[in-house]
Amino acid sequence: TTPTDNSTTYYIIIGAFKEDKNIEAARLQLQQRFPDSIILVEKTNRLTRLGYSVGHDEASALQQLDEARHSEPAYWLMKK
Repeated sequence: TTPTDNSTTYYIIIGAFKEDKNIEAARLQLQQRFPDSIILVEKTNRLTRLGYSVGHDEASALQQLDEARHSEPAYWLMKK
């Protein structure tokens, strides 16, 4: 087995938004659905990525992403 790098956190990204009102609405929805998770709000050039943490283990994160994609196929995984 390979050791996990606990400094890497995996996030399921639910979308990238341009307008602040959409970012805030999605953030509030995530906080309600995943109250114990860290919410990621990361601004890039023109869009803001929004997602929630799913831990430090890549295999577990991929499994959670697969489950999340049953309801929303556009979600993706990001590691930070």
